[in-house]
Amino acid sequence: MAEEDLIHIWRGERLLLPDRPLGCHYRLRCLSGSGLIRVMSRSRPYRLKSAQSILIPADEVVTVSGSEDMVITLKPENKN
Repeated sequence: MAEEDLIHIWRGERLLLPDRPLGCHYRLRCLSGSGLIRVMSRSRPYRLKSAQSILIPADEVVTVSGSEDMVITLKPENKN
């Protein structure tokens, strides 16, 4: 079974997401709070709020900046 990471980000904090094994995508889901998700290959950040998610390729460099205190999960996405 795939492992899910639970990550806490405080308001004003910027966090670099951990490196992931290549070859799959990861689902970043916001459980509470809100913040900006910066995918380095994109020109604009994404605003992520509670109950929203984004699919991220494993080879991307991604930072999360908390606009509010946030709780997010990061889990490998199954591709069928």
